[in-house]
Amino acid sequence: MLRLLLRLIAAASLALVARADTVSLEGRVFTLPSGYTAQKATTTNLVLRPVNACFDDQGRLYVTDSSGSSEAPADQAKDPKWRVVRLEDTDHDGVFDKQTVFADHLPMLQGILWHQGVVYIGGTPAIWKLIDKDGDGKADERVEWWNVGRPSTHCGNEVHGPYAGPDGFIYWTKGAFEPIAWTNGVTGQAHLDRGAHIFRARPDGSEMDSIMTGGMDNPVEVAFTRGGECLFTSTFIDFSQPDFRDGVAHAIYGGVFGKLNGNIDERAVKRTSPDVLHPFVQLGAAAPSGLCRDAGSDEEARNNDVLYASLFNKHKITKHKLKPKGATFAAETTDLFATEDTDFHPTDVLQDPDGSLLVVDTGGWYKLCCPTSQLWKPDVLGCIYRIRRVIPGQSPGRRMSGPDFPVGIAIARKGKMDNWQARLSATQGEPFAVHAITEALVREGKPAELRAALKTGSAPAQRAALVALAERDGADLKPEEVTPLLSSIDSETRRYALWILRRRPEWGPSVAAWAKSQFAEWATAGKLDLVTPVLSLFSRDAAGQDLIAECAEGRDFPLSLRQAAFEAMQGANLKEPPSRWSAATARALGEEDLTSKAASDDALRSMVLAALKTAGQLKENPGQPGVQSALHRIAAHNQAPADIRMQALANRAGGTPLSDSEYELLRSHLSPQTAPGLRFSSVRALTRGGLSADQKSGVADSLREVGPLEMNPLLAIFENGEDPQLGDRVLKALREAKARSSIRPDTLKACLAKLPADARKAGGELLAMIAPDNAEQARRVDSLLAEVKALKPDIRQGQSLFNSTKTACAQCHRIGYAGGDVGPSLTSIGEVRSERDLLEAVVYPSASFVRSYEPSMVITRDGESHNGIVRGETESELTLVTGPGAEQKIARAEILEQRPGAVSLMPSGLDAQLTRQELADLVAFLKNTHWGAR
Repeated sequence: MLRLLLRLIAAASLALVARADTVSLEGRVFTLPSGYTAQKATTTNLVLRPVNACFDDQGRLYVTDSSGSSEAPADQAKDPKWRVVRLEDTDHDGVFDKQTVFADHLPMLQGILWHQGVVYIGGTPAIWKLIDKDGDGKADERVEWWNVGRPSTHCGNEVHGPYAGPDGFIYWTKGAFEPIAWTNGVTGQAHLDRGAHIFRARPDGSEMDSIMTGGMDNPVEVAFTRGGECLFTSTFIDFSQPDFRDGVAHAIYGGVFGKLNGNIDERAVKRTSPDVLHPFVQLGAAAPSGLCRDAGSDEEARNNDVLYASLFNKHKITKHKLKPKGATFAAETTDLFATEDTDFHPTDVLQDPDGSLLVVDTGGWYKLCCPTSQLWKPDVLGCIYRIRRVIPGQSPGRRMSGPDFPVGIAIARKGKMDNWQARLSATQGEPFAVHAITEALVREGKPAELRAALKTGSAPAQRAALVALAERDGADLKPEEVTPLLSSIDSETRRYALWILRRRPEWGPSVAAWAKSQFAEWATAGKLDLVTPVLSLFSRDAAGQDLIAECAEGRDFPLSLRQAAFEAMQGANLKEPPSRWSAATARALGEEDLTSKAASDDALRSMVLAALKTAGQLKENPGQPGVQSALHRIAAHNQAPADIRMQALANRAGGTPLSDSEYELLRSHLSPQTAPGLRFSSVRALTRGGLSADQKSGVADSLREVGPLEMNPLLAIFENGEDPQLGDRVLKALREAKARSSIRPDTLKACLAKLPADARKAGGELLAMIAPDNAEQARRVDSLLAEVKALKPDIRQGQSLFNSTKTACAQCHRIGYAGGDVGPSLTSIGEVRSERDLLEAVVYPSASFVRSYEPSMVITRDGESHNGIVRGETESELTLVTGPGAEQKIARAEILEQRPGAVSLMPSGLDAQLTRQELADLVAFLKNTHWGAR
């Protein structure tokens, strides 16, 4: 029996191996399924750096060819060097052998389409038509077809496409974050929003419409199922699960997708739910670009929707076999064409009329807004590959005889909305089906019927009616129609009601008046889960502010509610917080034996810490000594828990002198062995406190031992430069500091500015040591890599190091469900980064930045500078992440200037804190991280 089992296992293993073959093409090894062949279809004398391609009706291939520049699109447009070439395979051997330059001197391009005798090209920031009037293979006329209406962004997100739809429309995509004004050609309604879109219009430009809206960075390519459903690839679309990011999604008409941000919270974006739709294929940090449907190359493709996607970051082409799932799709995903060569960057995939696939590899030139590339390699040229499935009895080159492309499309169907409640019930909550019905109700529902459903309908019907009345122009929804739903026994209905109220801040006073009487009833009934979410609605009007204050200081309220009230104060970010909040906070912090009780009561401790953080925002208000008195009293309470005392010290008014015992408490928590949260509080208190000369000298001595996270903030203490001897003491400590290489040059320069000339000279020598030029950085990384590779790494020790207080990596980065969210998730970082990339990120984190985690420098009208990562934006404020657990909301009215930051929040010089063995262990652990049971 055992022998038979072993034979079966061996047979299964052989079968698995047999399903994949390898092919070497000019030294590059690819894997592909058994029964497929691959060849190079172009040579460098035809095209150098191909990006996108399309066929005309005669089987000729039009290809966009990059200049190799990785400058911003606006800079490239000053001297445009892109071109479009037309390729032909005259002897039908699968290799193109004839080239014509169809158009040149073009800007950076991100799409091409041949349609009805015209070549359309998408670039930044427009779509143009290239017209060959005399048939000589060269464009004689260039006509602008559509323009985004504003200059291109640094990354060129404005336009991808265009693409031909089976409904006769031309489709294209627009990336998020930049506002765009457009007019719906069907309804005549003018729009202005910052979301991403899939647009469509007739070839003559009429009937322009938006199919999809989202908060993603880049929706890229559009393809269609046999039934006409619109699908698309996108980057940064979904962060709902660890290691989600990019994907393939179903663009149901009017759908709103992620990522979650202020762009899709704007009232200009019509919503059908507080939730967003999600991709049906999750690809991780793959940077997908090209997408196409197999039009019928084999039996499987003739009977199913089979898609192919090109993944730039993962160096592969994936195959996705679709199957219906509710009102949308699921997919079976497999690799079709893959290599471990990191210079293979597929940007497009399309089907030849003979059924074979063409894979466009752009080469190594693209580094713009793409840290994965790391190095600009314009000398690594691209090419086009041809993949073909060998089908017995079918000769290569035979045109497909499968079904024609569909001529109808199942988008924006219009019909009677009779029995919509029954239809809604039948969906069983499937998001795409619910969206389709709700979106139709927004357009076509009768307000009287919707109001009846809002009062007496089922929970799903109430939600759909609520959204339809809220989003439909002229429906005149009233707040008193919404507030009863906050008491619904259905949690989803309560969530929808809260979401609608958040979208209507002008209703604040009337809703607060209702809530004031309602809270007592809910609290008596033990329905605190109803109270807490509502508090966040009331920070902008006087009645709501009074309500928050009552909850904060009410000793009879549960601690969780009081904590929520303080957090609501923090989240309000008001320029002039109401005096009522200061009084309530002072009274709450002045309760008898508060800090002593907090030592043994976790709920009370959390409430106190929330109140202390709130006090830090209120303390600058004149005429409110109660808050500061409470902070002084708690800070001086030697028996209070250390985190509470330090939080009190960190939130006292700037310039407040520190007693000897307070100073020693703070200084004792600067050690790298201390928990990061306590270190952060210690640094904040020391940098804000009024330090004596002796205390400053003590901090200077501590610079020798502090970690990278604390080094630069502490140096701000010495920027006044009033004492040359103190300056010498600081420089001596820095020369001997363990975290010396983490010192930011601009921070050190500020410390040197007011010192005598000889001290500035000594500081200049130190500055030269910590700020080598880029070439020196590269040499250092290569040298470290050689040292690290010579060692035998221990992955488990690397895991321990990652989660230790020594590196504090987990404070900012998440792996799986654990860790911080200041920096990008590292769950699958090893799949898309080489050892050298990881080592450089550890040693020189400011060398490049991951998309959506770029630092920004914000300068406010009071002259303060704030460096952080923009985590959220609304019409009225910007949210800046400045460190672990540290978030700052800045009113847009207070922002004088916002510009890209040059320095990462991650401190440099971590290698100086680690031994070479520890560095090898950490890099090995990061390289081996992945998602799933492998």
